Amino acid sequence: MNTTMPGNVAWFEINTQDVESTKQFYSELFGWTFAAVPITSDPQQSYIMITAQNAQQPMGGIQQASSNIPKGTMLAIRSEDVQADSKQLVLLGAKIIHKPTQVNDVTFAIMQDPFDNLFSIFKCNGLANQASTPPVLGSFTWFEVGTCDTHATQEFYQAAFNWQFSQYETGTDRPYFSIAVNNEDPTGGMADHSLSTKNQNYLIPYFLVSDVSTIACKTQKLGGQAINAPTCTASGLVHACLLDNQGNLFGVFSQP
Repeated sequence: MNTTMPGNVAWFEINTQDVESTKQFYSELFGWTFAAVPITSDPQQSYIMITAQNAQQPMGGIQQASSNIPKGTMLAIRSEDVQADSKQLVLLGAKIIHKPTQVNDVTFAIMQDPFDNLFSIFKCNGLANQASTPPVLGSFTWFEVGTCDTHATQEFYQAAFNWQFSQYETGTDRPYFSIAVNNEDPTGGMADHSLSTKNQNYLIPYFLVSDVSTIACKTQKLGGQAINAPTCTASGLVHACLLDNQGNLFGVFSQP
């Protein structure tokens, strides 16, 4: 994924009430490794960096959920000015859940979009010049927006981050839209759940795997849950939505 331009989804975070259990789950599922980074403003706390097996650089983080950090998995979107962007997002209908704050060399704010999905916006000098690298198994290589209102979702994210949506042929009766930022290659997608009987609004990371069915079975053995059975698109791509052992939603997919 390209992580260098404002508006790009460049990171993900798992906010959990049980950090050690979460680390164990993903270590066994994907082979992720973890490194604790001390928080300079609070020596008693640390931020856990996540690196996929055989990857060259971290792709996400784990932190302790609290009254200020809501439980769940969030995408982090690059910003040039977190303070100004958080105010603009409020004008577009979002809410500020955690006001702009600086931790180490990162300035971030946690937001809630008009569809109750949490995400963060951030600026980090340390990640500014990281180059895109070829994806490896277990790495964060896609994101997905699930929505019951495609028009309103497109309208919000176009105005907020200049995301461009193009309908994608899946070979199924569920409309799907690819998402590109600043006219680059797509790095995410939007699933239309408007005909679903359940409220399926979400904003989640997707991880590359070799066999979706195997990962779905392993997720359940590790205390997680498969939200839907592995589904194959017209191109041969297979995907599934899963819950980890703490109830956090994420997706996996395999290439044709």
